[in-house]
Amino acid sequence: MPSITLSSVGTAYLPTDYIGAKGATVGVTFSTSTSSAAYQLQATLDDPMRVTSPTWFFISTTTYTSSTNFDQPTIMQILTPVAGVRINSTGLSAGSITLRALQNAGG
Repeated sequence: MPSITLSSVGTAYLPTDYIGAKGATVGVTFSTSTSSAAYQLQATLDDPMRVTSPTWFFISTTTYTSSTNFDQPTIMQILTPVAGVRINSTGLSAGSITLRALQNAGG
């Protein structure tokens, strides 16, 4: 399962298979209960490997924080193919957050 870890404020993305997949399940976890972080999940229909500045849209408008979401990792289902998923950390002062994506097979 592809994953990327963010240990400072900023963004990190995972390219996904928008041609052969039907959708994806995205999960985010905090490294420890002392992580101090806030983040939002985003996706794009533009191929981040081919488009210089892809347009990112929010999968959810909720800002998740470690203080309320540590023991229940965020899991979201994307029902349509997307070209990439991204985590946008608006605050990260301790620990790290990891984004994982599991895609549904096409067919």
